[in-house]
Amino acid sequence: MNKYSPIIFMLFVLMMNSFAQHFSGPATGKITGYITLNTDDFSNSKSFENNQPKPRKKAEDGIVNFNLFGDDINHELIERQEAIFKTERNTTANLNEYLNFEGPSIDGNSCWVPDCNISPGPSDVLIAINTTFWITDKQGNPLKKIDANEWYSNFVGDGLVFDPKSFYDYRSNRFYLMYLYFERATKTTQFMISVSDDSTAEGNWNNWVFPADLNGKDPVEIWADFPSMVINEETLSIAVDMFEYNEVNPVYSKLRVIQLSDLLQENPVEINYTDFWDFRSPTQPNLTIRTLKLVHDFDSNGNIYLTGFDVNQFAQNYIVVYEIEDVFGDVNINGIRVETSEFSLTPHMQQKDGVYPMQLFHLFYSEMVLRHEKIYIAHSTRDGSLASIHYMEVNINNWTLDNELLIGKRNSFYGYPDLIVDENKNVFMVYQRTNSLEYPGVFYSVKTADSENFGIDVPLMLGQGDMSKIGCGSQNQYIRFCDYTDIMFDPSDQNKVWLMGEYIGADNRWKTRVGVISLNQTVNISDENIIEDKFRLKQNYPNPFNPSTTISYSIPTESFVSLKIYNLLGSEIKSLINEYKNPGDHNYILNASSMSTGVYFYKIVAGNFTKTRKMILSK
Repeated sequence: MNKYSPIIFMLFVLMMNSFAQHFSGPATGKITGYITLNTDDFSNSKSFENNQPKPRKKAEDGIVNFNLFGDDINHELIERQEAIFKTERNTTANLNEYLNFEGPSIDGNSCWVPDCNISPGPSDVLIAINTTFWITDKQGNPLKKIDANEWYSNFVGDGLVFDPKSFYDYRSNRFYLMYLYFERATKTTQFMISVSDDSTAEGNWNNWVFPADLNGKDPVEIWADFPSMVINEETLSIAVDMFEYNEVNPVYSKLRVIQLSDLLQENPVEINYTDFWDFRSPTQPNLTIRTLKLVHDFDSNGNIYLTGFDVNQFAQNYIVVYEIEDVFGDVNINGIRVETSEFSLTPHMQQKDGVYPMQLFHLFYSEMVLRHEKIYIAHSTRDGSLASIHYMEVNINNWTLDNELLIGKRNSFYGYPDLIVDENKNVFMVYQRTNSLEYPGVFYSVKTADSENFGIDVPLMLGQGDMSKIGCGSQNQYIRFCDYTDIMFDPSDQNKVWLMGEYIGADNRWKTRVGVISLNQTVNISDENIIEDKFRLKQNYPNPFNPSTTISYSIPTESFVSLKIYNLLGSEIKSLINEYKNPGDHNYILNASSMSTGVYFYKIVAGNFTKTRKMILSK
């Protein structure tokens, strides 16, 4: 490096940050008035369909055999040379599947897709689709089914209530629900926002309507679509793509930020908001970034993050990230261009017996995740004549990619992924999959913290039919597909992940499926008997159990092993092992006949390795 290189680098950084100020706003506005509604005031006039949980058949131990579809691999794009795109997906996560049940569906023989969204709370679950939202208990049994148009009837006319987004915030102990509203005849576009009055979805909610066709206080003749919504400690943020009424591509992206304390005040009559719009490329200020999605900030650093790219017909090799600081004070927006491998518009998806293909774009549809100082991103991209999932990890300290994968399967199309990352850096992802031999279904996969790749596809629900039979082909000769899947932690147990996606049922209608899973460990499909070079304590098997269960562990070298059982108070109940063990895999069969029903913990100490897991005895 010559003596001028640091100066050149600093000039580049300054130039990048100066370009980052190319956006419009901030502009402020306010609304007045709200309506309080109670879920008990809405009857379940429309019967639930297939509403009882229907778990997949499992072995007696309650663990699904997920060693399916062993030919899943990451495929090389045409002319791509990066080795990372050739990594074989030969592992699967050893998962518990607690629930697998039918979610809400669109009434009637409509092509209108559900666009599903799920938010588990401490005691119940909010499940929203384009026409209705459900409240279920934590076992998946429906408690309420409410028509979205009736719920917002005080605010809407004859237009569409659509594209729901929901979230349970453990900090404010509230559910948040948002729908968009659009009425072409009157050129009306609105954000419909509801907030529960406590930590249960049943009961009182406050409802507001925010005009979406205002930038601050100034009217614009464009309408909102493809929303994302994120709640942090201080704000409720909404990002949307804004469209002219007769155009198919967005004009620009828009961010609306509402101070959370306004929504949560005892008498929230006046609500203020701040708008930003027309975001420009950090390095090309004449280029509008027309599709942006918000980022769930699990690191809780107080900033707002947006990420996305321009919408066009050309391949791209970058994404942009906007970091918004002090949104209600001396606001500062940093725009960063992050270089990626090339990605491009996807082809539409084939289906087994379908006359028409199904619509698929590479747009970012779901919110991204910020955790462990990385932004985790997944979207669809072209993979030769197919479509695969483009997965990225963006380091926010140096704004470079820490990881990049292309996830697919031979002859298949992948679309509409959503992901979440736990505190141990395990990544859970849900998505749609279909091909010429397979009806459209919903799948999920897990990338464990110690794995370089995602495991094989696990079906949450296989497709059972196609959409061509009820005439859903458009003038463009494709069928409307979903815009969203959804995935979220259970606030009462962060080890449990709720996920939701869409599939086509045997009646050739869109259905939704809900599942609850947790992660135990990973195994290698190609050789499960290889002794790993790490200490391991596996989840007991079966779990829950009565009265016997097997505890398995691995040690890479001869070690003194202590294995003990504790109760919820931390008191030692049993000492199972207290001796030197040879390297390799070991099993201990616990007979708990003398123990009472309840939750226990088992802890191993071997060398410098310590690990504790939970077990449930159910007599």
